[in-house]
Amino acid sequence: MDTGLLAAGVLLFLALGVWQLVSNVRRLVTWPATTGVVVDNVRTPLGDGSTRAPVVEYRTPDGRLQYGTDRFSTAWTRYRPGRVVPVRYDVRRPQRLVIGYQVTVLWVVFVVWMVGGLWFVTVL
Repeated sequence: MDTGLLAAGVLLFLALGVWQLVSNVRRLVTWPATTGVVVDNVRTPLGDGSTRAPVVEYRTPDGRLQYGTDRFSTAWTRYRPGRVVPVRYDVRRPQRLVIGYQVTVLWVVFVVWMVGGLWFVTVL
């Protein structure tokens, strides 16, 4: 077993995990917070099938009405139309938002990358 390859694999998984965590936490810290209303759930492609993503209507501080979807669309059953939800949105692209701040999802992504790194270590 090449220890250089092993170390590179571990570092790759670690770097990807840290990058995911930092970029997602940055969004939660820098994107403005507001409340919105779920208006629909739309189909989005996922592998060989599809899933649904909640569409949220919200207003920016200047009063503009915006619509956006959360890129993590796995919890759409919790977000039925009419439900009021906390959101954070990207000022540059207001259609990008995070519903409910989804901190638990961010930690899951980080842990998955870390477990992947450990798996990589044990397989090699």
